[in-house]
Amino acid sequence: MLPWWFLSNEIVRRPGRALLTFSSVAIGVATVLAISISITTTRSSLDQMYQTLAGRAALEVRADGTDSFDSSVLKDVQNTPGVEAAVPLLQRRTILIHESRRFTFLVLGIDPRREPQARDYVFEEGKSFPGDDQILLEAGFAKSLGIRVGDSVLLYTRRRPHRFQVSGLLAPRGAAAFQGGSVLFMSLPTAQYWFRAPDQLSTIHIVLDKGASQEQVQKDLAGRLPKGFSVDPPAARTEMARETLFTSEQGLNMAATLSVVAAVFIVLNSFFMNLTERRRQLSTLRSIGATRSQIVRLVLREGVLFGVVGTALGILVGIGCAMLLMRVMEHIYQTTLPVVQLDVASLVKVAVLGPALSLVAVILPAWAAMRITPLEGMRPVPIDAADRRGHTSIWIAAILTIVGLGGSFFLYHEILPAAAAPAVVATSLAGMSLLIPWILTAIVWLISGLFQQQSGANLFLACRQILRQRTRSSLTAGVLFVAVVMSVGMGNSVLNSTQDIRQWVDRAIIGDFLVRTTMMFDLTSGESPALTDGILNEVRQIPGITSVEPWTFTSGKAEDQLVMVVARAFPPDAPLSLDLYQGDPADVRSGLARGDAVISTVLARRLKKKVGDTITLSTKEGPRKLTIAGTVDDYIMNGTVIYLQDATAKKLFGLNEISALLIRVDPNRKAEVAAALRKLCEKTGLLLSSTADLTRMIESLISGFNATMWGMLVIGFVVAAFGMVNTLTMNVLEQTRELGLLRVVGMSRGQIRKYVVAQAAVMGIVGLLPGAAMGELVAFIVNRVSDTVTGHPVDFDLRPEVIVGCISFGLVLTIAASFLPATRAARLLIGQAIQYE
Repeated sequence: MLPWWFLSNEIVRRPGRALLTFSSVAIGVATVLAISISITTTRSSLDQMYQTLAGRAALEVRADGTDSFDSSVLKDVQNTPGVEAAVPLLQRRTILIHESRRFTFLVLGIDPRREPQARDYVFEEGKSFPGDDQILLEAGFAKSLGIRVGDSVLLYTRRRPHRFQVSGLLAPRGAAAFQGGSVLFMSLPTAQYWFRAPDQLSTIHIVLDKGASQEQVQKDLAGRLPKGFSVDPPAARTEMARETLFTSEQGLNMAATLSVVAAVFIVLNSFFMNLTERRRQLSTLRSIGATRSQIVRLVLREGVLFGVVGTALGILVGIGCAMLLMRVMEHIYQTTLPVVQLDVASLVKVAVLGPALSLVAVILPAWAAMRITPLEGMRPVPIDAADRRGHTSIWIAAILTIVGLGGSFFLYHEILPAAAAPAVVATSLAGMSLLIPWILTAIVWLISGLFQQQSGANLFLACRQILRQRTRSSLTAGVLFVAVVMSVGMGNSVLNSTQDIRQWVDRAIIGDFLVRTTMMFDLTSGESPALTDGILNEVRQIPGITSVEPWTFTSGKAEDQLVMVVARAFPPDAPLSLDLYQGDPADVRSGLARGDAVISTVLARRLKKKVGDTITLSTKEGPRKLTIAGTVDDYIMNGTVIYLQDATAKKLFGLNEISALLIRVDPNRKAEVAAALRKLCEKTGLLLSSTADLTRMIESLISGFNATMWGMLVIGFVVAAFGMVNTLTMNVLEQTRELGLLRVVGMSRGQIRKYVVAQAAVMGIVGLLPGAAMGELVAFIVNRVSDTVTGHPVDFDLRPEVIVGCISFGLVLTIAASFLPATRAARLLIGQAIQYE
């Protein structure tokens, strides 16, 4: 066996190439790890939040289509065989004011007598459950706010702002740890009074007798409870929040897949260049007795070493990226997510991925190294591996391309699951990448023929050198190819999607101001905070307001699909303000007045519904069939939305509260109305937003997402630039004697620089032009697949600015990367260059 010092010697001799290889593996690993940790942490946090809230409860009872129900059902639940305890709970949102600072809290109204049967409470200070006008807080959160036992805090309730005394501080365990401690407890009667929910509950948590069958108890409860109630495990409530993550997960997984493909190209390129430079060393080893298998093991061990070290670096970088990505997702989804926690599954996945990635990339170089003969290794210029393979790679490329395009067809027709989309794109990309050597040959000859007279010998010599090492040149162009495919494909898709969101805002939110609480619809609980009583009349009395449209949000279920129901007035004298996809506006308006529903395109796709069909909606009185009057493209709650006329929603769900007010004003009195609304909102603790503010907020989110995406794409180009530096440096080393002879026959240092830069420009064109075409194909596939998968019908528009921008940026970066090798070539001393071996 060949000793390990061979490997360390090569790393010391070529630290730049080793660093490039390490970093390539690290980038792929870091991207996959960051995305995996972010998705896993977000999903598991939802489960953990409700497990801590549910405590020992195995089931929970909730009312369909409303956030509360009458407490009379508690007796029926408690008397069901197999039920040890039925623990009632009322959930509401509030704003806590302390020392002029506002904080959002979840209020849990609990029954102190029953509560210990379901959940554990450990007091750090204070010893009793709250009495009238008293609350409990989580100790860590309270101390961070400077709140102690005995202090009073101001809470905004649905009656009026009221002061409550802090009677105890709880250790951060169980329900007290829910939502990171931003939860407060008060007695159930107190919560029912101050939040105007007399004899109302949000849920009943059920603790089972020992040995009781959960399935049997669930079945018995379903038979005992009135229509409109559901009995499910507590974890089922996370499904709605998970729906909001679906689209982002698919985009992130796609980016991770493309990053891994780019990393494979970089590592493969590095190993092939390493092999070319060491061919004499390997031939010498063969001459003194080293076998082919020993040479292969040497190269494979090197691949494993690079993979292990790159994986270690990638894990460190990936953890940092995951923290950043979690904060971005937290901002986008307007919810509190936990601190990143490493999970074993993600670490195991990337621990295998890194070395496996390197092994995959080193297989071809290892095979080529095994075939090097002692005589061949002594050649001044090695035989290119591409010349040996013949047309084998064409067949492989054709197969991969056909499989990729076939997979796209199956995705479009929903035969393959959405999770297969990254693999399909990667397969298509790999197939096209294998065609690059032949594309390179065609483009090089075309460029040489078209511009030889204008550019002279520089371009001719550059093209000849590129074709002499077609494999190496193809791999470098392949990295550029992958980078521009990622940039054009993802960039085109992102711009089309953001344009669709902007159009939705313009069409769906037609008004001047929005009045709401400081808390929007809760993604995790499905609860929508209500405005205080009387606010609607106070707003209507402000001079200059032309119309006020109340909106009410609530969670519901449509044919086992969790949805958000939006109840609106749809006044006849105002625009419909829906981004209609199917349906005539006049017919939709009259249908809503009859009690029909308008559903999102996402729901229409998932439930296979169209205009004129019926949809079954779970209500407090049982299932109700509603006719679909139209479909809309909508982005609220990831598009799982049903719109109803407010009178219909009140009848079906008993919705008597208002979640937000959309206000239209006289354009000539806008400043006056804004001042009056601001004063009213300050008095009542509400939030006033103009539609311009809302638009700016959405634009800020879009800009943040775009910046993150473009940042990832720029990294791809930077990695490609490192590959270009390596390739050109290797070319310069191999041409050292030739460059010396060119200097002897009169070529100047400037011409030498142009010669090397010309090589970079040609390889850039070879990678960038086909990559731009493939990128548009990827963008079209992503667009069609996204329509099928997400249900958002986004128009596909060709974006010339993306193509021109990516090609220009890639070409500038490529030429910039050639300056260092070009300078090195120009500084060669003629005498030393001629004697170079």
